[in-house]
Amino acid sequence: MSKIGAYFQTYKNVKATEFVIKNFRQHHPDSPITVISDAGSDFSDICKKYKCNYQHRFLNLGRQGTQNIKLSSKFPVDVRLAFNKEETLVWIQRFYESCLYCVEHGSDYIVMLEDDVYIKGSITDLPEKGFSCGPYNDENLIKPELLNYLHRKYNMKYNVNYYACCGGAVFNAKIFTDNYLNVVNFINNEFNILQKLDDKMGWLDFFIHILYFYIGCSYSVNSQFAETWWLPKWKIDWKDSQYSIIHQYKDLY
Repeated sequence: MSKIGAYFQTYKNVKATEFVIKNFRQHHPDSPITVISDAGSDFSDICKKYKCNYQHRFLNLGRQGTQNIKLSSKFPVDVRLAFNKEETLVWIQRFYESCLYCVEHGSDYIVMLEDDVYIKGSITDLPEKGFSCGPYNDENLIKPELLNYLHRKYNMKYNVNYYACCGGAVFNAKIFTDNYLNVVNFINNEFNILQKLDDKMGWLDFFIHILYFYIGCSYSVNSQFAETWWLPKWKIDWKDSQYSIIHQYKDLY
């Protein structure tokens, strides 16, 4: 049994969805995969073909500023935000269910797949005591006010001051399942405060980073992760065999 499973929340891009699942399955033929349709297309046939755990949900978690159902609501919507507290809790529950499915099927680690993630090799760089994503990214900084607040209140430790948990991030699923109730209580109690300290709190690649810090994990750069845009900027070719997880692969996006 492979040590790593996968979580894939997708929407309506059928070609990209099958491409992502097919390539992951090629390198991890026995891994547990949970695919969730975010109130989008029906992917049940694709998931049956590739032996995935398929869940079809009827609540869409897209960005507030782009959803008519939210914009037409009488409740005020901040178009700068991604998830509000309630939506964050829904996403965390979906992630927890995917992590639990992995653990129950023999995989203590999980990779977060998205429409623009291309798995082109076996994933073996696994974070024993935390989470690893991809780049060193000192451009996406977490505001010190938020980090200082959590350090003072919870003695939260952090080994980097940036966030980088985009598609292709690899997480310790077992640690997350063990701390799920703590995470839910944390979001219920702190989300609105943290949103005021750093308005990126509603973004997935930001808040999942904070949650793993909160439960005592550290961040490590994944040696197998590459971005497609690195080649022209830093002369790092994502097509090299050492890179198994490719982010921002837009051919089918």
